Amino acid sequence: MPNVGDPDASSPTAPQDPDWLPPEINTGVAHPARVYDYWLGGKVNFAADRALGDAVVAAMPETRFGARANRALVRWRGRRRRPMSSPAISRRCRDMLATS
Repeated sequence: MPNVGDPDASSPTAPQDPDWLPPEINTGVAHPARVYDYWLGGKVNFAADRALGDAVVAAMPETRFGARANRALVRWRGRRRRPMSSPAISRRCRDMLATS
């Protein structure tokens, strides 16, 4: 298996690079965000990202489940925080900080 993440493994402008990518993005080197995207079933990942993602899943099979559970938690927390920004709660927080 080649050294995934090795900057010398491929050039920054590999032939399979899409036209929409800026030239400074090296798709031959795995990036954590693109590997996470691969685990979640996203579309913006490349061969190096998939190779590293598959290697991690081979070592820890629960990785995909963990990534999906993390995404679900982040989305759930995002929905739960919106009602917390009401003026009444803001006043209570301000009052608690003022008395401490």
